[in-house]
Amino acid sequence: MYYVYVLFSKKDHELYIGYTNDLERRIKEHKLGKVRATMFRRPLLLIYYEAYLYWAEAKQREKYLKGGNGRAQLKVQLGPTLKRLGYKHLTTNNHSKISTRKQSNTDPANSTH
Repeated sequence: MYYVYVLFSKKDHELYIGYTNDLERRIKEHKLGKVRATMFRRPLLLIYYEAYLYWAEAKQREKYLKGGNGRAQLKVQLGPTLKRLGYKHLTTNNHSKISTRKQSNTDPANSTH
């Protein structure tokens, strides 16, 4: 199996996306500071991964997720998790905002209709 994975840096609140054929080993390498791209961004948290049968599919997916559309898809898919973790590039739009405005007569029993 081949894996595409997403790490969250608790230090800089950024994401790292990678792929590997041995997820457990690769995550250990990241956490021990043996990966140049993440060695100064520790501590790291594995927040998501996908499994593929073929290397080419995993590589293609990693490339997509590192691009604009792929990152946008991850933000939607992992939105609640990213929000809880304090991901610094999370934006909200008008469709996802929850109204906190107090409404009167929301109880149908008190309705005058």
